[in-house]
Amino acid sequence: MPKSAHKRPATQASRARVAWRATRALVHIGLGVAVCTLAFPMLSRRRRARIVSWWARGFLAALGMRLQQHGAWPSTAGRYLLVSNHITWLDIFVIHAVEPVRFVSKSEVRSWPLAGYLATRAGTLYVDRARKRDTIDIGVQMHDVMAGGEAVGVFPEGTTSDGSVLLPFFSPLLQPAVRCQASLVPAGVRYRRTDGSTNTDLAFIGDQTFLQSVQVTLRQPDTRVEVRLGAPISCAGLHRRELTRLAEDAVAELLEVSVDHDWQASGTSGKADGTPPRHARSRRAAEARADAVAMVEAETAAGAATRTDPRSEPAKDSP
Repeated sequence: MPKSAHKRPATQASRARVAWRATRALVHIGLGVAVCTLAFPMLSRRRRARIVSWWARGFLAALGMRLQQHGAWPSTAGRYLLVSNHITWLDIFVIHAVEPVRFVSKSEVRSWPLAGYLATRAGTLYVDRARKRDTIDIGVQMHDVMAGGEAVGVFPEGTTSDGSVLLPFFSPLLQPAVRCQASLVPAGVRYRRTDGSTNTDLAFIGDQTFLQSVQVTLRQPDTRVEVRLGAPISCAGLHRRELTRLAEDAVAELLEVSVDHDWQASGTSGKADGTPPRHARSRRAAEARADAVAMVEAETAAGAATRTDPRSEPAKDSP
């Protein structure tokens, strides 16, 4: 029997799976747009948060993903900043399915068709890389959100990886938590195939475009998504660099991987020894490095802004 005869059923099944998932996902996105437009203006913050989690779980299910949660979100009210590893754009929905935190994202996301609208309605905080002032403003926004009882989420690696290691965290991303005396909630996200092996195909890395990543996601066999939440880490009395090391260790322990301290986000040069970046999207990594440097340069001004803001508490440190 020709080889093509063996491949045809598998190919047809794959195409049918892609079509079915794409249809379910689009219908679910349409439902999300309708709910955000018609219902959100009339709902309380708590009700909106519940809907965000419900919608995220439904979206993952439409893509053939089964969520498994280990650990729980803190039961006591407080100021919390979630810190997680970052593998793909799906991570946001995975975490929203567990706890609807308000993520910090680049301003370009706001203009994405449908996705940008849903992200905005879910409470995403945007930062414009081209405006240094935004570096200061985003810290104030994060402070106000956490002080108001809502949790904020960041991916402190600053880029995506294949999940085999944890990339070093950018400490400036944690500075707002230090300033408002929040607690960090470490989280680890991992994607597994049905046989238990790690699914690295879902990693949004290299020169892959968003559309290509979506196509890869739709073609995947059923996937198990694991989310592990660790014990909160208090920021009290800690310099942001100390806090960064504690957060790295906590997330690495949840994922049972090591922190790749040799890696550096230096454009396309990759690691310090000059080898190409094996895990991360180099262009994103360079942008993240630029953002982190801008945050460091702006911290003196940011500290002055928070000290003069009656809603804020004094800065814990000056680098």
